[in-house]
Amino acid sequence: MGTYDDIFLQAMDGENSLKQNHQQGEVQKGKVISQEDKGFFIATGGKSEMILPNSEMVGTVAVGDEIEFVFTGVKDGIPQVSQKKALYAKALENLQKSMEDSTPVSAKITKIIANKEAKNIGYIVSVDGVEAFLPFSQIRVPKDEKELLGQKVDVVVIKFERDRLVVSERIIRDQLQKENFEVFVTNHKEGDKVSATVNSIAEAFALVSAEGITMFLHITQFDWKYVKNLSDVLKVGDQFDVIIDTIDTAKKSIKVSRKNAIENPMIAFFNSKKVGDNIATKVIRFARGLTILEDDNGVEMILPVGEMSWLNRVSDPKHLLKIGDRVEVKIKEMDHDKQRISVSLRDLLENPWATADKKYALKTTHQGTITSITDFGIFASFDDGIQGLIRKEDIEWTAEEINLNERFKKGDSVTALVLNIEASKEKLRLGIKQLSKNPLQNFADAHKVGSIVSGTVTKIMKEGAELDLGDHLTAFIHISQLSTEMVTDVANVCKVGDVIQAAVRKVNIQQQQIELSIKELARAEEQKALDTIMSSHVQETPTLGSIFGDLLKKK
Repeated sequence: MGTYDDIFLQAMDGENSLKQNHQQGEVQKGKVISQEDKGFFIATGGKSEMILPNSEMVGTVAVGDEIEFVFTGVKDGIPQVSQKKALYAKALENLQKSMEDSTPVSAKITKIIANKEAKNIGYIVSVDGVEAFLPFSQIRVPKDEKELLGQKVDVVVIKFERDRLVVSERIIRDQLQKENFEVFVTNHKEGDKVSATVNSIAEAFALVSAEGITMFLHITQFDWKYVKNLSDVLKVGDQFDVIIDTIDTAKKSIKVSRKNAIENPMIAFFNSKKVGDNIATKVIRFARGLTILEDDNGVEMILPVGEMSWLNRVSDPKHLLKIGDRVEVKIKEMDHDKQRISVSLRDLLENPWATADKKYALKTTHQGTITSITDFGIFASFDDGIQGLIRKEDIEWTAEEINLNERFKKGDSVTALVLNIEASKEKLRLGIKQLSKNPLQNFADAHKVGSIVSGTVTKIMKEGAELDLGDHLTAFIHISQLSTEMVTDVANVCKVGDVIQAAVRKVNIQQQQIELSIKELARAEEQKALDTIMSSHVQETPTLGSIFGDLLKKK
């Protein structure tokens, strides 16, 4: 015996007895007695010998080895066995036992599995060649799900069906946590210091372990200074001391603090600094209306927007500073109870408003740059940073409506006159039109009441007519002043474009108004004509003197 042909003949003779003695699928033991190209011959202690094909081997097999196998049947009259199926059967047996009594088995994580919506839901693991499903809910999943691929974990079977095998790592961990918890709380109390190792990290918390217990570390308990993301400052495996904050025996949970295990830098700061001291700091983050700074020792302090500049009304600190900027500031307030430090940037700068009353005296002229344009006026900034307001009504003497955005743009140079200053309130009012004399005043000086002027009708209204007098001056003739006779419709007397002469009736400088009258002009002309006639009549009428004079001459 020992050749492939011999085995074939033997099998033909005893095939029925072979099937009876070797149940298909049953794990058996045998000894490797020889090797041929197609596989190894196995002796089981009986009359028959079997062949282990190369394709059914597990690992390395040598003559003389005792191996476990499963009889798989007879092929071409030759009894066949399989090491792979034996291993698979043993694995199934172990998994069944794990299901029955929660015995842990070792599993290797091989790949990530997703659902129909392409969302990752768990891992596929291999237990001695048997694949099982390990849901994400049954294992502590790291931020990078791929990080566990290839690793071995202990699991227990929680579902064993023909087409579905589900395992859990969490059950083992929870049980271990429960057992270790009882020991831990016996030996420790709140306030104790223990050495911890980082197990996993999330953005706002980390899970650390000490003496076989998993504990919770919140981001606010990591350091005295601000930490935005724990992943930026921690990595799995890091070790440090922590203080036990709370022990919840009902929930079997423990919360710890790293920052309580290290010295609070605020204590040294309050002991060594005082209000008014200058501090070198760095910008670490922004909050609403605040900039958060820290010194070289990690002591945090707040810089309100109102303390950033004497001149600029800062609405967003990010307009002036950015993360990482080095800034020297002055301590403004120290609150020991609240552990809060407020600082000022502008207190290190000279306040130009302190001398503004002298520099920006009334009626002095200054040249600045337009910084913003609003509906009610424009703001101009000067070389010292002080800003002043030029109201819309202080831009031109005569224009009734000005489109500021068409007339001006940011960055334009502008010259203005100081109209009012309140340095204590940081207010400066300026004017452009006041740089020149009011053209209406010039008109009033040159045209007394009754003076005759000419203008072009620009607008017909129910109440009268509006005239353009030139030099950006407009005048108004009331309907009652359009004629010496009664007028019921302005359009019957004049139309747009007509050039009209009229007498100055009233000039109101405050209200920027000129009133004219055709009626008064007509009456004035009538009076002038009458005066001329009367003057001529007086010259032609003989007087007594002239009559008696002529008589005397004749004598």
